[in-house]
Amino acid sequence: MFSGHDHNYQHHVQDGIHYIVAGGGAPLYDVSPDSETVVASARIENYVRVRVEGEKAHVEVVDLNGNLLESFELKGTAASPILPTGCLK
Repeated sequence: MFSGHDHNYQHHVQDGIHYIVAGGGAPLYDVSPDSETVVASARIENYVRVRVEGEKAHVEVVDLNGNLLESFELKGTAASPILPTGCLK
């Protein structure tokens, strides 16, 4: 899950689900890396690049100077789109 609007970077994993909080702004907020779910966190402005190739997603977290903060790969299976009842394909 990707979300934003926090003034820092956070990567949590809980029950096999990756939660990414990307953000920036002023002032930057301190992070609390004491949670069991924290994989990485930083008090820094950042953005996330995602490249999808088949069943893999390559994730890179980059600061505003272009420095790589974290990278990882997510693997899954290709899924068919789910359309609400009554929608035309």
